[in-house]
Amino acid sequence: MVSGAWLIVGTLAAGASAVFAGVQILLSRRDANRRAVLDLLQTVDQAGQEVLPHNIAEAQAGSLAVYRGTDTEFSEGARAYLAFLNTLDLVAFSVNNGLADRKLVVKHVSTLLRAEAVTVAFIRSLQGATDDERTYEDLLDLIEKQPFRGRLPRISPPAEGSPT
Repeated sequence: MVSGAWLIVGTLAAGASAVFAGVQILLSRRDANRRAVLDLLQTVDQAGQEVLPHNIAEAQAGSLAVYRGTDTEFSEGARAYLAFLNTLDLVAFSVNNGLADRKLVVKHVSTLLRAEAVTVAFIRSLQGATDDERTYEDLLDLIEKQPFRGRLPRISPPAEGSPT
């Protein structure tokens, strides 16, 4: 009789330990995900800082010109802008595949840029120029689902008459 009681107590203790371990794993995973998102957002911020000195409309037009074959070399601004888009596309890939929290990413990225700095029209133009609809497909998907409504105009919007 006594050994049966100890068996029940042991089973309950083992079950409680398993639940505790499971909760700890979930909490650790959530914290690791948040740290990874923070690292990714710092990378976005850094890439955004590289774009600041450049005119977005000129960078977009220059990028399209190279991909369309009407120019042979990317300007410094176009290179910085495309690097920024690459970073945003990586962030979008992370969000779209459940690796990063959409709410955290959108909240932060929205403070970095204005909606006009990265548009569906420009990405579609770039896809046409590269003849590859996979170009920035994750970024396109993210901004179509959740347009960035930037509050801080840290990256200048494209000028009137730009290709976007």
